[in-house]
Amino acid sequence: MAIMSESVTEDSGSSIDNQLLENVLTNNHSAVKTLLNDDESKSIDFSELFERNDEGKSVIELIICLGRVEILKELLRQNINVNTKTPSGYTLLHLAAGWNQLACLKCLVANEADIFLKTDQGESPKDIAERYGNQECVWFLSWAEVRNDFYTFLIQLKETVNDNDKVFGRLTKDDKNSTNSACADKIEWLNNVNEPTIEDIRAKRRELENYLEPVIHKLSEPPIEKQHRK
Repeated sequence: MAIMSESVTEDSGSSIDNQLLENVLTNNHSAVKTLLNDDESKSIDFSELFERNDEGKSVIELIICLGRVEILKELLRQNINVNTKTPSGYTLLHLAAGWNQLACLKCLVANEADIFLKTDQGESPKDIAERYGNQECVWFLSWAEVRNDFYTFLIQLKETVNDNDKVFGRLTKDDKNSTNSACADKIEWLNNVNEPTIEDIRAKRRELENYLEPVIHKLSEPPIEKQHRK
C-alpha cells in the first residue's frame, strides 16, 4: 500500500505546502532548504505539517516514516515543536521508533525530543520499538535514557551545591568548587564524546560518585538549622 499518492494537485492546499510535500516525496533536500529560506516561506503554517490528509498521513509523519532526515533537520531549524502529538498520542519519536528510522530518532533526541512521553495507550518510544522488534532503536533509546539520567543528575547536583539554603552549614567552599568543577568536566565529556557506550557513561558516573562521595554523604545528612538573631 502506498504511503501517499506521488502526485499533489493545487486543490489540496497552498502552492508552498504542495511544493514542500512534493519535495518530501522525492527527497529533494536542497529544494526544501531553498523553500524554507525563501521570503514566501513566512506564509507556511508549520502547525499544518502535523495535520493529516484524506489518506491519514501528515507531512511530518511522511518525513519520519520515509526517513527524510536531512529534510527533518531543516524543519527543526524552524523551531517546530518536536514533542507535538498525533490524535492518538504519538510523538515524532514514537513514529521514528515504529518505522525503524534510527537516523531520524537520533536527530530528534539531539534536538531535545522527550524520550519519556507516552501514547494514549501508555507506550514510550522504546516500548514501540520493542513491540516492532526494532532492536537498533531499542538500544539507542536505552542509551539515551542512561545519558539523560546522568546529565540530569549532574545538573541537579550542581544546582543543589549552589543553593545556599539547601547546603547551609554542610559544605565548605572547597566542597562546592570541587563539585562544580567535576560536574562541569563530566558535562563537557557528555557533550563532546561521540556516542559513548552505555557502559562508558555508567563508568563515568561511578567515577564521579566515588570522587564526590564525601560531598554526597554530607548532602545526605539532615540540614543544619540557621540561627536567627534575636
